Amino acid sequence: MLDCLQLLHFHIGSQISSTDLLQEGVYEAAQIYSELVRLGANMKVIDIGGSLGINYDGSKSGNSDLSVSYGLEEYASAVVNAIRVVCDRKSIKHPIICSESGRAIVSHNSILIFEAMDAAAPKIPAINQVNIPFIMEGLSEDARADYCNLSEAAMRHDNETCLFYADQLKQRCVEQFKEGTLGIEQLGAVDGLFDLVTKTIGASEPVRTYLVNLSVFSSIADSWSIGQVFSIVPIH
Repeated sequence: MLDCLQLLHFHIGSQISSTDLLQEGVYEAAQIYSELVRLGANMKVIDIGGSLGINYDGSKSGNSDLSVSYGLEEYASAVVNAIRVVCDRKSIKHPIICSESGRAIVSHNSILIFEAMDAAAPKIPAINQVNIPFIMEGLSEDARADYCNLSEAAMRHDNETCLFYADQLKQRCVEQFKEGTLGIEQLGAVDGLFDLVTKTIGASEPVRTYLVNLSVFSSIADSWSIGQVFSIVPIH
């Protein structure tokens, strides 16, 4: 089925304040795209899912959650350049780039409010689901040292130190992945290990999945909404 995979979609947020943050996220996504090509996927499209922000407060500042320091041309240039650099380095055909800038399109015009019907809490992964030998493959010496320190802290039940080395290990692996020296398989395994550590010691608030009925009608399918763009923001 891998040959049927053609599109990579991601969303780093709909109010990215600067092109530096934007480029960093797109660069990582392009690396994932190139890895999927390496694994045999018939990739053709990157959908960056928006991230085009709005200058709400008029400051045009890259340090504010209520503003952005770029215009549409700078936004497009940052996205295209980040993807081009990775694809050229890996000798991969440039993809079709799509953007779903929902906030920039609709936020000035309307609000839709729906009730959250239910919420699902995440499950803590079992330790036997984390492939430790596989994680160690391709890690830098510093990352291996982080893992060893993490293991020693876990044996001492030192939660604060566990969290420190788990976070440091994850960040090192993300940087390796961006540089193209670590495969997506290992990065996913490290992410699973980090998730296990943080949830086991209760260091992070669990991310809940909210179930929302977005149908305007109760008896017929709201096919009119297919293909439309909406901004979704929790109000509770």
